[in-house]
Amino acid sequence: MSQYLDAQERFLRPGKRRFRSRHALELTYDSSRRTAPYRHAARCEKLMERIGATYSDMYPPRPKYMRRLTHLRILAEMTQEYDRMWQTQWEQGGSRRAIRVK
Repeated sequence: MSQYLDAQERFLRPGKRRFRSRHALELTYDSSRRTAPYRHAARCEKLMERIGATYSDMYPPRPKYMRRLTHLRILAEMTQEYDRMWQTQWEQGGSRRAIRVK
């Protein structure tokens, strides 16, 4: 029921009875408006949440429910996204202070 109400709030204009598509309402996804460094930062934060890290340079112990190889893969992806974030930031001429990852 809550999914229906959420869709109703997004795609049903006030006073209208028919739903409209994202295209018809000219809505965009949040990720399409972000620059490359911010997309990499968001991906890095998402990976950090999966393993329970609070800082990007922190490597927490493996959660009990997670397989060892999965944990190592997530750590490698997190490090790779963090490096990509700074690489794209430097390529765009920005400074290291421009983006913060937890």
